[in-house]
Amino acid sequence: MNFRAWKTVDKIEVPRRQVNEAIRLVFDNRDTVAIHTLAAAGFQVLKDLCQRGGKGKLLASIQDLIKPGMEREFWRLHNRPANFFKHAKKDSDEPLEEFNEEMNDVLLFNCCGLYIDLGYLPSPEMRAFQIWYVALHPEILKEGQVKDKIQVTSQELRQMHRIEQLEQGKALLDHERNPGIDIRSLFFSDQRSPSP
Repeated sequence: MNFRAWKTVDKIEVPRRQVNEAIRLVFDNRDTVAIHTLAAAGFQVLKDLCQRGGKGKLLASIQDLIKPGMEREFWRLHNRPANFFKHAKKDSDEPLEEFNEEMNDVLLFNCCGLYIDLGYLPSPEMRAFQIWYVALHPEILKEGQVKDKIQVTSQELRQMHRIEQLEQGKALLDHERNPGIDIRSLFFSDQRSPSP
């Protein structure tokens, strides 16, 4: 048998690869359960690394939103789909209700934030996903020029069907992986990108 050589991976490489692959699967409109499984695994490692290192503005802002004493319940609900997909001891006869693909979008957006909070530069996949997600959900941004510009210039994207939105995301990723092209021009009509 011809086995590939073993490769050493570190703890940050694992979630980076999981999140990058999950993003590619989203933009390819692939299986939502597989996407969620990868994204949730990456999220958990990133969350653990942030907690261990005392980092994570995103994690702190999530914690600030949770009512005191309800933290355990919040994370139980947050992790419910991932646990359903990987365990069958307690709920082998119960279906998972109210799961949709947009839950993956939020989870991946949060993964990107945790990765950046740890001090790493986002991958091309993460950059493309963040731009795409914010263009679809400008309401998550603080008031200001960036939000105003994104709301106006990404209105067409928000009105598209999901499959067309994903195609735009894939095009964005293709452009992001080619560093000679300013990908933001896909969403900003005057060919200028907002300041970070």
